[in-house]
Amino acid sequence: MRNFNLIACPKIISRGEWGARPPKGAQIRLPLPVPYAVIHHGGDKAYCSTRSSCAAVVRSYQNYHMNNKRWGDIGYNFVVGEDGNIYEGRGWNVMGAHAPAYNAQSIGICIIGDFTDRLPNQAALRAVRQLIQCGVELKKIQPG
Repeated sequence: MRNFNLIACPKIISRGEWGARPPKGAQIRLPLPVPYAVIHHGGDKAYCSTRSSCAAVVRSYQNYHMNNKRWGDIGYNFVVGEDGNIYEGRGWNVMGAHAPAYNAQSIGICIIGDFTDRLPNQAALRAVRQLIQCGVELKKIQPG
């Protein structure tokens, strides 16, 4: 009997599932594996606890980044809601626009909401941990 190493990655809500706009312009491939995962918070009071409300916030982030900042797409590689879901932004293979000095060497993960005065809930924290572990197992993020 063979011993298979199964990679247990969490479900990621695809761009099509959350209603993403298509990216504009060239997509720069991210050199993988990257050494860092940079975790952000949205910084606004747009909390969400259901898939539909979180998808709406992700769309608003994408619209802000594309319309106001004139970026080619949402800046993050992934967005996590307090519904416990992970929403695909630029994904594993495309360089983000989330941390200027680290875009070429990191995966950017944004947790929806403002966490200046409190921590994200356990569902969001669990999803972030699972996503990073998945990235390590898929060889998208360096271990350690």
